[in-house]
Amino acid sequence: MKKDFYSFLEGIFDKKDIETEEDNKYFYSKDWSNLKPSEPVAVVFPREIKQLKEVVKLCNEQNQPFIGSGGRTGLSGGATCLNNELVISFEKMNKIIDFDHSDNTILCEPGLVTENLQNFATENELFYPVNFSSVGSSQIGGNISTNAGGIKVIKYGLTKNYVKGLSVITGDGKDLDFDNRLVKDATGPKLGDLFIGSEGIFGLIKTCRMKLIKKPPPTKLAFISFSEIEKLIEVRNLLFKSEDIEAVEFLTKTCMQKVKDAFKHFSQPDVKGHYFIILEFTGNSIETDLNKLILKKIVDDIFIVETSKQKKNIWNNRLLISESINDFKPLKFDVSVPLSKFECLVQNIERLVKKFSKVEPILFGHVGDGNLHINLIGKDDLVIDNNLKDKLTTEIYKIILGLKGSISAEHGIGYLKKKIFLEQANKEELHFLKATKKFYDPLNVLNPGKLI
Repeated sequence: MKKDFYSFLEGIFDKKDIETEEDNKYFYSKDWSNLKPSEPVAVVFPREIKQLKEVVKLCNEQNQPFIGSGGRTGLSGGATCLNNELVISFEKMNKIIDFDHSDNTILCEPGLVTENLQNFATENELFYPVNFSSVGSSQIGGNISTNAGGIKVIKYGLTKNYVKGLSVITGDGKDLDFDNRLVKDATGPKLGDLFIGSEGIFGLIKTCRMKLIKKPPPTKLAFISFSEIEKLIEVRNLLFKSEDIEAVEFLTKTCMQKVKDAFKHFSQPDVKGHYFIILEFTGNSIETDLNKLILKKIVDDIFIVETSKQKKNIWNNRLLISESINDFKPLKFDVSVPLSKFECLVQNIERLVKKFSKVEPILFGHVGDGNLHINLIGKDDLVIDNNLKDKLTTEIYKIILGLKGSISAEHGIGYLKKKIFLEQANKEELHFLKATKKFYDPLNVLNPGKLI
């Protein structure tokens, strides 16, 4: 049967667009999580929609599980093979098909790298605001499937705000077009929205229409330091309500140290304190409030920069944190709580970790929208054993749910968070998700075992 399946693949794809070598397949078999993958039956690289349709039809006929693969930058195992799937990589469906000046939208293929969309916007004096550390490798299709956020959500919102149209092929091969180009259309619920944030379990994106916006004015960057987490409440009350704020990011001294250790050539601000805020803003009114923070002794230091080089150096201290700790095999959590409980979340995590002398917390995130990335690593180059991981996971999720938060702010449920999600999810909503999955993928061959 496997031999026949490969033979059918060769009838759809050029041999150079089919990968069967074990080492090469491994690269496409997993995302950035530590979840161990199964070996894909093969990896294919469609170049056109016709091939995509034919391979989905083939998988249904052969009852062969398959999975869509973008940049695989997720952290929940959502793009990891678990059932010897056929991996359908979109890296060769990466073109901008059309640019419409009348409404500043582009029609693109799902494999378009996020940074390339940003660059296209810049070249046309426009702006694509969804931004995060993996923009150089993540793809638009994956961004849509997880409703990606990033560092500028407080100002510009999530990916869904910029999706103006989709065309998809469902798990069982239905061809659906949700790109009618209408600004107003009150003809019932928009079923295309179900595919945004669906983690690729309902269908594969064929094309997507993305909105670009007016280029914002030049920004300034403030690096704020303070020694007590409680001070963040006063910082938030004074600053966060301003419409001039583009981004507000939180990190700790430990994060700064890890970046310094890993990237010795990057400069860091010479400021004291244990907690830090990176504040990107436009206009001059924010600086008045920043002065108040200093005069009232709410914060220890504020360092303001304006040049692009200076701003890049500051941002590197935040955007390179994950990369700086990769070798430590961190236990990762991507969570969110109501804004008013962010400080409480940080305190609770720090108290919890103090009970375990072998664990060091690396805490950073998007404080403007309540999203904290919790990374726990072993001290003295030790790896956290599975027993301790289970204890920490149980305690951390208990803290999150106790604060009425979310167990996944950005990276979805995937496989790694499925158990806790199913335990605490609204049963009616879960029933709807399962019914929708069955409708679009009755044989359960598309990305099986994820989310639900």
